[in-house]
Amino acid sequence: MKVCGSKKSTDDDWNRILRYLHDNRKKSTASMKEKHGSYDHTLLHFVLRAVVSREFWEKRQEVVRIFLERYPDALEERDIAQYLPLHMVCASKDIDPDLLRLLISKAPEHIYARCNSKNDDFADVLDGYEDEFRSNPLHIACEWNPTVEVISAFTDNTEVRDELSYKCLTKEDGHLNLPLHIAVDKAADLHAIKFLVREWKRLGGKKHCFDYQNCNGYTPLHYACFHGVSLETFQFLVKKRRGTIWLVDNDGDLPINFVLSDKPSNNGSDKTTGERCLSSIATKAEKIKILLEAAEETDSANHMLNMRNKKGETPLHVACTFCESWIDTVQLLLDKGGNLCKARDNNGNTPLHLALYYGITPHIVYQLITKEGCSILLEENNEGKVPEDIAMLIQKPTPRQTRMIQFISEKTEEQRYAEI
Repeated sequence: MKVCGSKKSTDDDWNRILRYLHDNRKKSTASMKEKHGSYDHTLLHFVLRAVVSREFWEKRQEVVRIFLERYPDALEERDIAQYLPLHMVCASKDIDPDLLRLLISKAPEHIYARCNSKNDDFADVLDGYEDEFRSNPLHIACEWNPTVEVISAFTDNTEVRDELSYKCLTKEDGHLNLPLHIAVDKAADLHAIKFLVREWKRLGGKKHCFDYQNCNGYTPLHYACFHGVSLETFQFLVKKRRGTIWLVDNDGDLPINFVLSDKPSNNGSDKTTGERCLSSIATKAEKIKILLEAAEETDSANHMLNMRNKKGETPLHVACTFCESWIDTVQLLLDKGGNLCKARDNNGNTPLHLALYYGITPHIVYQLITKEGCSILLEENNEGKVPEDIAMLIQKPTPRQTRMIQFISEKTEEQRYAEI
């Protein structure tokens, strides 16, 4: 029997499968136990990974019921990435909640079962599975912009005891991410994120879910600082737990540094499998304003902008490394942060050194010089280089960069004469 795979299935596909199952009721279950292809998928794995339009959901449910009547242990079969059938049904852009509840009702304990795809022996075969290292089915569902109805199948289901739901919701994957981390990272719908938070509270999470840090020290808010999250989601995460704006990752970076270091894509679908309106995505400037306002309420914005990561970088250093042409973003920091332009990182670089080294737009370079004054042009890093030395390293400068280099050279010379 040929089972529909990753291409979109048709009505004929499901009718053919049903006819086969009905015509071969007395056959042994041997064919259902067989594993196929490089991923070691059983027939049930294939059925669950098929791309199915909603109009065929009921037929697929019927196929799965027949499979489980004939071979109940099919639910225990794992593929080469250690995916159970329940993991497989969750890896879909459009998860069928009724099918999900059917599988969970047959094996409730599987909702917190981990897959384990980090296997060096099968690195080529497992290409694309690495992110799901030791994920439970809810982790995987959260990668695909799940609805509240899908999440409730794990946590608000009469077929599942609360103690199992608690394990599912609070279990970390191999990177120490909670399902909430994944949902935020993939820019899930705000309703789904709020539901995860409510269920966490209802089931008695040991500490606030927003405070959990993964193996890199990332909180859900760190993930929200990447491009793709809606403005409403970002506001919710900050206002619900303002203290998380001060939590640093393993490199000492605050969430604001993540905003400043993230490069936006050309569309709003890079982080989520759902369609997201560009106008609803929070911009860098909006996120920075929200973080700085929250900082004023809990401590001070100036304190946040003067905090350093393990490289000795302030947020302005980070902005001058990554922001390229985001003039309004740098201006926000300069307006709020006081005397930041002369701050030095561990290599003795000021933000101006980094702006020139990483090819930031000349307008931002002028902003930095205007803010601090031309005296900043004489600041040396640990190698004894002033900003002019860095500017001279720019290869194939544009006409605007050429004028900028000339301006820096002239002003540097003026400052040297002024000090004599």
